[in-house]
Amino acid sequence: MFTFGRVAPAIPVRDMERAIQFFRDVLGFEISFTNGEPIVFAVINQGSAQLHLVVQPSKAGSLHAHIMVDNLDAVHERLVLASATVWQSPMVHEWGLRDLVVTDPDGNTFEIAEVVRNP
Repeated sequence: MFTFGRVAPAIPVRDMERAIQFFRDVLGFEISFTNGEPIVFAVINQGSAQLHLVVQPSKAGSLHAHIMVDNLDAVHERLVLASATVWQSPMVHEWGLRDLVVTDPDGNTFEIAEVVRNP
C-alpha cells in the first residue's frame, strides 16, 4: 500500500504577470518561488493549496481543478469585487458540497467548494 502526498497541479498560462496578479490579488495566494527572467514558472501557495503557474500559451485555458476552501462566501465576495468571471454562483449539491466555478484570466476553470454541514 502507499499514500499520496502534496498535489501541485501545473496551471498553463499565457501571461505570467497577469496570472500572478489574479491568484495573488483576487484569491490571496502568495508567491513562494519563481524561475526565469521574465518569469516562466511560479509556485504559489494559499493555505494547504499549492499551484504551479507555467507559461504554456498553447495549453492555457485547458485545465480544470477542484479546490476545497473553508469559507466559500468570502471567496465569492472577493471574486465579485474583482469582477472575476464566475461561471456558477455558489450552489449546494446533494453529495454534501457547496461550490462555485470561476475562470482565471486564461480560461482555466476552478471549482471551489466547501463541505455543507447539513445538506
